[in-house]
Amino acid sequence: MSQSDGTGGLSRSASIQRRLRIALADFLQIGITARLTITLLAVGALAIVANVIVGQAVPVVQILRVARGPSPDVRVQADPSTHPDPRKDSQGRADALHKSVARYEHAALTRKAFHSTDAQGQFESAAMELHTAFADYLAQVSSALSDPQRRRWTTSLDDFQHAATTLISTADLRRQLLDESGAHLQTMMARLDASLSGSWRIFGHVIARQSLMELRSRLDALRRAATAPASSDTAHPENSLEISRALAELRDSWDRHRGSLSHAEGAAWTGAMDHDIADLEAVQGQIRAIDDADAGALRAFETAEARVVGFRPTAAAEPATVSTVPTVRAAAEPASVTVSPVPVAASRSNGGALVAWVTGIVLVLLVTISALTILSIVRPVRRLLNATARLAAGDADIRVGRGGIRELDTLAVAFNGMAEQLAAAQKQAGQYQHELELRVAERTAELQHLAWHDSLTGLPNRHQLLSLLNTAIARAAGSDRCVGVLFLDIDNFKNLNDSMGHTFGDQVLVAIAARLATVAAIYGFAARWGGDEFAIVYEDANAAQGAEEAGRGLILAFAEPIDVAGRELIISVSVGASIYPEHGNSPEDLLSAADAALFQAKALGRCQLVVFTPMLVARATQRFDIEQGLRRALERNEFELLFQPEVNLGTLQVDLVEALLRWQMPDGRLSAPDEFLEVAEETGLIVEIGDWVLHAAVAKAAEWHHGSWPEARVAINISARQLLDHRLFERVQSLLRMHKLPPQCVEFELTESVLQTGVKTIECLQRLHASHIAIALDDFGTGYSSLASLEQLPLQRIKLDRGLVSGIDRNGRSAAIARAIIDLCVQLDLAVTAEGIERIDQLYCMLGTRGAYAQGYLLSRPVSAGSILVVNRGITADLKSLLANAAGDPTEVRTQARWAMGA
Repeated sequence: MSQSDGTGGLSRSASIQRRLRIALADFLQIGITARLTITLLAVGALAIVANVIVGQAVPVVQILRVARGPSPDVRVQADPSTHPDPRKDSQGRADALHKSVARYEHAALTRKAFHSTDAQGQFESAAMELHTAFADYLAQVSSALSDPQRRRWTTSLDDFQHAATTLISTADLRRQLLDESGAHLQTMMARLDASLSGSWRIFGHVIARQSLMELRSRLDALRRAATAPASSDTAHPENSLEISRALAELRDSWDRHRGSLSHAEGAAWTGAMDHDIADLEAVQGQIRAIDDADAGALRAFETAEARVVGFRPTAAAEPATVSTVPTVRAAAEPASVTVSPVPVAASRSNGGALVAWVTGIVLVLLVTISALTILSIVRPVRRLLNATARLAAGDADIRVGRGGIRELDTLAVAFNGMAEQLAAAQKQAGQYQHELELRVAERTAELQHLAWHDSLTGLPNRHQLLSLLNTAIARAAGSDRCVGVLFLDIDNFKNLNDSMGHTFGDQVLVAIAARLATVAAIYGFAARWGGDEFAIVYEDANAAQGAEEAGRGLILAFAEPIDVAGRELIISVSVGASIYPEHGNSPEDLLSAADAALFQAKALGRCQLVVFTPMLVARATQRFDIEQGLRRALERNEFELLFQPEVNLGTLQVDLVEALLRWQMPDGRLSAPDEFLEVAEETGLIVEIGDWVLHAAVAKAAEWHHGSWPEARVAINISARQLLDHRLFERVQSLLRMHKLPPQCVEFELTESVLQTGVKTIECLQRLHASHIAIALDDFGTGYSSLASLEQLPLQRIKLDRGLVSGIDRNGRSAAIARAIIDLCVQLDLAVTAEGIERIDQLYCMLGTRGAYAQGYLLSRPVSAGSILVVNRGITADLKSLLANAAGDPTEVRTQARWAMGA
């Protein structure tokens, strides 16, 4: 109980001392209003005192005559004009040294209080200034000092600086230990909070073990004591006592509840708390030891400063001077009080003198306070102005020294905070700018590379190809050398791209580019022109034959398989070549000539090499004219549909007509598809033309179905490229719904080339078939995969190619092949249409076949939509008459017999 009372008394005493220090600091750092008020009060009080003294004629002189010992001696100082002062310069340097010591002391204490770059810089600057001032003064009084004096003084200065360094290092270590103590506190509080957060919550209150709550309360008390308003670099006894008491209470609480908490929270949790509390006690012990050492270091610092400031040369060595300063004699003499009676008149006279003294004191006090006030305002304002100017000039590291009246000191603190934030913002902005510059540089390098190289293959692009080719031509122009330009295209690359996907297609292009770069290095260089087209420049060829040999070498280079993503691919290429100066003098002319030769090479088939000839220009021009004409025909609606009947040989009726495309030429001639269909396929215009045919044919079929020919069926030719369009099925269904046409009225005819377009086209055909749209295979009997077509495609009709039908009445082999195909189709329940029926014998060969149809000039040529109904009505009568007239001809009878016997 007594111990508790003692601790409480110490705590109250420490609290009182702390409040006194805070009050004193607040009093010393007062504002301008308070300073002026104090000045006015002091002046008024002194004036009142003076008036009282004068009015009452107090015999002050008698009181003042009470002296301690004899009166002081007065020594007369010589005239300065006749006796110059040899210590005048020495005194100036001594003052400079004293100021340097004062600044060094202030800088050391500031650095002790604040661990910042600015404080460290001020401390180092003050140390340099102290060394300079000490050296100057020592040089001035060197002659007056003996060697032992000089060593003692130098040692005093070293001790002073060493004591300052010790103070700073002790304060830094104390801050570090305080941070470590705070970290331990945070860890333990987080662990306790985690345990408390798992407790039950009922009506918003935490129900937890009492021991956990008590530990949490002890930790809060210790945290408040550790974060009390005391500077981190200075020891405060009352604060240390409070921390020790809180730490002891925490240890006591932990020792009492450790057993129960070990069962509740686990051994690991308890061990961690043991470790943290032990570490916290060790850190606090170190802090107390540092506080004790800090007090001794501060005393050593003050003692060393006193020795440096109080050191003076010996009196024997200094020049003799005469002073008027009063000299007190032996201080040990006994004090004596003498009272001399003075008359009243003399007392009044002395009272006037006293008033004069009081007035002087008041004036001195007024001037002093005014000067201090002015200095406490002007100096901080000048520092703020200078710092503001430097801050505006870009010096974000500038800081304003604190001091002066409270308002300006607060303003200095705010300014320093703003400067720190601005410095941090400038540093961050500088980092952002540096990163941005790096990114811009990287992006610029990438763009420069992309400006001259292909982004996929890394080969020179078209722009660099033209530049390098122009350089090669200029180099060859001054000699008898040639320059070969080889244009290379991958055969059937579109089919590979559509079937395997564009990602795999890009990988194939990269592999091809790598092989081209290797092969072309022998001759010159390779570049990517675009898509699946590449260009190879044969520099400094010795003759035109060299370019041709290089082209053949390129074709042979792709005879070996290419490994792409673990798959071996056999790829062929077609090459077109042109030669400088034979085929052109500019890069554009040579590339155009090589492109024309490449077009001819692809027309000849795969793995072909064609060297440019003038005749290819005419073909290219014709192809270009056809392409432009087709584009104009689409814009001007110059296409027209003709219809050719397909006669059912079982009923001799026409229930199916094929829509055939014609191009209305400007001269009035109707151009057949053979003249322009190939160009349309190559340029991709076949898709737009096919859409036009689809719309026109469906519209005409709907017109007949809802009009004079309800049973009409129209066969429409569909290209392979149309089938690649995933929107074809939806487009067909939309047209049928728009024209209200049953799907049975439409039949699509396609060629075996659809087998090369992949699985997606087969799926599209199956969807069309499922929607009751008939599918017919045109030109059957000429392709190498005809039998596979019967198995893979959802077919309802086979159209025998006219090349096979043309010889069935004259050639036994043709007849046997046709018979076999027809029998196969009958077994597969497929209808058969024989194209190109132009003779009655050909027609006789098809008679008697189940589901057979005939189409050809013998029956009807393609006619316009307006004439088809009239032609259809006359076909049945004409066929009956034609067959009746030919029935008695023995030759025709024998032909029919041979067909029936399968001869």
